[in-house]
Amino acid sequence: MFTTYRQGKQMTQVDISIYVQLCDVRMSNLHWINSQPVLHNVLLSNFSLCESSAQETEISIIGKSSNLFFQSVTISKSIGYQNLLPLISLTSFPGNQNTLLVNFCNYTNNIGPLFIVESTFQTSIIHSYFEKNIAFFGEKLITLQFSHLNISDTKFLQNNGTVLGVRNSASLDANDCLFQQNQGFSGSILVIDGLSRVGLKDCIFKDSRSYKDGPVMRILDSHSSAHLEVMSSWGKRHKVHS
Repeated sequence: MFTTYRQGKQMTQVDISIYVQLCDVRMSNLHWINSQPVLHNVLLSNFSLCESSAQETEISIIGKSSNLFFQSVTISKSIGYQNLLPLISLTSFPGNQNTLLVNFCNYTNNIGPLFIVESTFQTSIIHSYFEKNIAFFGEKLITLQFSHLNISDTKFLQNNGTVLGVRNSASLDANDCLFQQNQGFSGSILVIDGLSRVGLKDCIFKDSRSYKDGPVMRILDSHSSAHLEVMSSWGKRHKVHS
């Protein structure tokens, strides 16, 4: 561990794995770069990461029935700790009402999945930025199951693969978001599946497509009563398949 400086701010460059259980932890001004894999296991705890970054490393922050808070965090050119592990995940045990808040964060040039949220009371992504991330076939950059996600004032630019997967009784509300020049390999930018609900308000879908000229938004399993509501949203082309 040693100290470095970036844009006049003191940063602590680290190479660590942390296991957190039944406690409150706040980490700030940390910088991981070209390091060994970084893993944070957070169980039944409150975990905050602020004013920090990770670049060109393998990093996963795995929360289990915990509250996770990320403020002004940048992760770039990185991948999950192990194959198919996301950069950030949160799963709650039955009866636990846990939250995930992502505020003023940047995720660029990473290989997905980026987020997996399951059985979580509330997840919010606010004032954030996702650019040039890649989700390979069958994966999503953000996957939501049995949970609710609010996204507002967030930009998704030039990502490849499915950006948002909403499935298994999940719900998504997106407000004032920009989806521009995103491309699906053979799927869609937004996939809704299995008794799920999506509401889009004042969002822009611009120059987004799949390689096979498929729909930007796709509803699967029409017998599941999946629901999509679009309000004051616009794009170069709107097409919804179910």
